[in-house]
Amino acid sequence: MKLQLREIKEGNLNLTISPWFRVSLLIISAVIAGAMITSPAAGPLIFFLLALFGALYEERWVFSSTGIESRHGLIMFSRKERWKAEDLEGLFLSSFTKGKSTGTSPGSLLLPSYAVLSFTTVEGEKKTLEVLPLRKKQELNLKGVRIAERCGISFMDET
Repeated sequence: MKLQLREIKEGNLNLTISPWFRVSLLIISAVIAGAMITSPAAGPLIFFLLALFGALYEERWVFSSTGIESRHGLIMFSRKERWKAEDLEGLFLSSFTKGKSTGTSPGSLLLPSYAVLSFTTVEGEKKTLEVLPLRKKQELNLKGVRIAERCGISFMDET
């Protein structure tokens, strides 16, 4: 799923799920709930719960000059992690092809390729921010440059 990068108050950058995605899932949940009132069944209940949990899922990355903060999970049970700016080593754009152990072979229909935006810490911890099809590499590159500038860390395109 594609995440949106927006500037928020205090000059921070926010990489998060689109609010329109949440709203659309809430509308789908409401429609299914309305249908279940007239004819209750187990099938629609499963779709209702999936849409509702999807609407309540949070994935948020906040980037600032002081570091990176992450929140992910269901809104009421989300997990929060923080990395200080001095603990960050750099931001990287890499790629991989599904089904291959090394290298990227773009253009294959059977083995799709992806671009990955991630960061590493000085301790060697690697965190993935976003994964998109390789054809959207330029979009991730632009996000990576903006995030690296905001956090004051290096950005490297390894694709």
